[in-house]
Amino acid sequence: MNYSTAPQTKQTIQALWRLEKIILDSLDFNEVVQKIVDSVLMELGYLELGYRIVVLALTDEKKQHLKRISISQTDEAEKALAVTPVPFREIIIPFSANSNICVRAVLENKPFVTQDWTELLCPPYTRDEARQVQKIVGIKTSMIFPINAKNKAIGFMIFSMIKDIKDVSEEEMDLIRSFTDVVGLAVQNSTLYSSLEKTTQELKIANDKLEEVDKLKDEFVSLASHELRTPMTVIKSYAWMLLNQTVENLSEKQRTYMERIFNSTEGLIKLVNDMLNISRIESGRFTIEPVITDIGKLLEDVITEIKARADEVGVRLFYNKPQSPITVKADVLRIKEVMINLLGNSLKFTPEGGTVTVTVAPEGNDFAVVKIKDTGRGISEVDMLKLFKKFNMVGNGGHLTKDRGQGTGLGLYLSKSLVELHGGRIWAQSEGEGKGATFSFTLPLNNSDIRQQPTEIRTLAGSQEQKTNKNLPPVLNPQG
Repeated sequence: MNYSTAPQTKQTIQALWRLEKIILDSLDFNEVVQKIVDSVLMELGYLELGYRIVVLALTDEKKQHLKRISISQTDEAEKALAVTPVPFREIIIPFSANSNICVRAVLENKPFVTQDWTELLCPPYTRDEARQVQKIVGIKTSMIFPINAKNKAIGFMIFSMIKDIKDVSEEEMDLIRSFTDVVGLAVQNSTLYSSLEKTTQELKIANDKLEEVDKLKDEFVSLASHELRTPMTVIKSYAWMLLNQTVENLSEKQRTYMERIFNSTEGLIKLVNDMLNISRIESGRFTIEPVITDIGKLLEDVITEIKARADEVGVRLFYNKPQSPITVKADVLRIKEVMINLLGNSLKFTPEGGTVTVTVAPEGNDFAVVKIKDTGRGISEVDMLKLFKKFNMVGNGGHLTKDRGQGTGLGLYLSKSLVELHGGRIWAQSEGEGKGATFSFTLPLNNSDIRQQPTEIRTLAGSQEQKTNKNLPPVLNPQG
């Protein structure tokens, strides 16, 4: 067959225009690169001229290599893909392989011709592998043309044929040169479009996160305003009534008013302290003062404090005290707050007649682990995902009574923040609703090398506030 006859000039121009329209009509990168290698054979009629395989490869400037991107869909290409020792899309040629004419075509920005695939495929092929593949496919000549964008080579195209280079006409060469110019523009456009799509997606994700943060901010402001305003209203109302009494000794009714004032003030102080502490932790202005302490003794003190509350709600409280001291490095005030939060949480969600069991033991050589296990309502899989996220209140139904109150969704968030500041971790376990729950946290043992330092708090949560000893004065903690 005579392969030396190129399409007529007018037909060539029309074909090139048609080709440009086909390629530039799409912005999807994968679609564009496949159209590039297929259209030159089909649309330009080069298949009839003896061309059999067209390959497109692009540069990766960061990784300093060339990577195969697409290959034409022809019988010869299928043969090559079937026998290649390296999967097509895994063929990578480093810029340092300057004996490879594909690398030279890009670095020197000029075309090359070869009848020896060892110059084309080594590396990554061995010379024997390259010769074997060329023999099976039946290719005689390959031309390598650089692809340019903004006067810089961004890749190359290989045009492999079953005829000698002497049978390639000047018109064929000119059309290929014109075609590679179109390819450069098409690749640049699709790359920019893909990059724009990626950036748009990243911006959308960032925007979604910002919207979530903004929503949390609004919820915070709304919640804080409500929770602060209500106790203050109670305080103001009852204080006014008491201030207008002339009798020196308080009556039973007045005493009731005073208790309500106290409880409301106490709740307000707890809320304000939590919000202040969270704000300081998140802004990096919160510090802890760890000291060596017996965590078993600290737990015993906290349980003694909270036992009256357990008795009040009809929950049995058990503590398995360790036989010997377990010393940890902890800020006593802050870890006591964590313990009260977790115990209060268990008491809140455990029905009358239920139990709460507390244990502490070493965990390996570096940590002590505190476990608070209750026989309460348990935690569903859905609610488990919400734990430790700020302002998320889990399980407000069930046996939770009005007397036990509903929290602000800050307790567990703050507890996790404080534990992580100590270099520990906190987690919850439950087999499901109605099966109880276990909250655990770790603290570094005194002899461990675990560093205690502030950590960035992002996705934590809470569940409750709890009453404190009524003998304590209702003042804001200056260290909070």
